[in-house]
Amino acid sequence: MLDAEKLNKATQYFKDIYDRKNNLVTRLLDFSDDPLDSMVDANQDKLLAFKLLMHAEMEYYLESVTREVIERCKTEWTANSHLNPIILRLLAYNKTEYAGNARDNDPRVRITNVINGALTQIGQNHGIKEKNQLKLMQQIGVNVLGDHNTLSSDLESYGAHRGVIAHSGISHIASISNPLMKRSETTKIDQIMDLLYDLDIDIQRLYGLVIFPVSFSDKVGI
Repeated sequence: MLDAEKLNKATQYFKDIYDRKNNLVTRLLDFSDDPLDSMVDANQDKLLAFKLLMHAEMEYYLESVTREVIERCKTEWTANSHLNPIILRLLAYNKTEYAGNARDNDPRVRITNVINGALTQIGQNHGIKEKNQLKLMQQIGVNVLGDHNTLSSDLESYGAHRGVIAHSGISHIASISNPLMKRSETTKIDQIMDLLYDLDIDIQRLYGLVIFPVSFSDKVGI
């Protein structure tokens, strides 16, 4: 569990998901940690619902903080034409080819289109698995597989299990997966919240980078 001092340092996005986690535990996991209680059919449904809803909250968090960083870049670019490290990364990971025509000839327009394309990509995200993490985080300078490898692995596992739940009937889930246990599910989500907090602090560091313009000669972490 995170203490109040740590939570005060978090973004509002993280505070929201942390509060949501606590509320879902209270509302859905209203039974004891006894494994026999967890195995009651009604409580299995609650545990399944908890996993699905927490997956949605984590997906929303990752998308929201990524969008916040890119929106700040867009504001800075539109106002001052400053190329900061995040915009340079967006350019590096963009696959748009130069078409060689007058309509596609202005670098400022192309850069704006790259930024808008990155925002569109966020809206098309569906999931929290490794490929989703990379599409969101890598382009804004977060090395999820290096600096946050434990979180990345935990999200990959959580996303894979959620996929089984979301796309299977209860009889099939029961045939391929062990029953969910309250204690293991709450322990797992608390661990992810701790690691997500570390990511949140790292992303706030990136917010600082957005404020200051840089030249192409500056270190941008590419």
